[in-house]
Amino acid sequence: MPVRNSERSTGPIPGGVSATSAMRCNNVAQRIDEAARGWVEQMDRMRRAERDLGQRLMTCATPAEAVAVSGEWMAHRLDSLMALQHRLIEMWLDQASSGNVGNTGHREGEDDRDA
Repeated sequence: MPVRNSERSTGPIPGGVSATSAMRCNNVAQRIDEAARGWVEQMDRMRRAERDLGQRLMTCATPAEAVAVSGEWMAHRLDSLMALQHRLIEMWLDQASSGNVGNTGHREGEDDRDA
């Protein structure tokens, strides 16, 4: 017999995991999926930009023109990397503020090699 939402417990789930912990893990998994999709989209944009760079470089008549095209591409690439870095930082800060980034049990100054 199916369990209705109103009958569900927030108590432990089999395996000793609370419903709250399971929901938090699900939320983290969804955010990781979103980040992965964003990363794939960014890689696709980079691939297209690099293809465009190659096509533009092949039509350059002089080395100076090739340097100018490369400079434009490099500036665009740097902007893309900065935007990606900002997105990753925002995601991490969002996770930290929601309590999903927490104590790992590792104390500052401890070295894993000593264990």
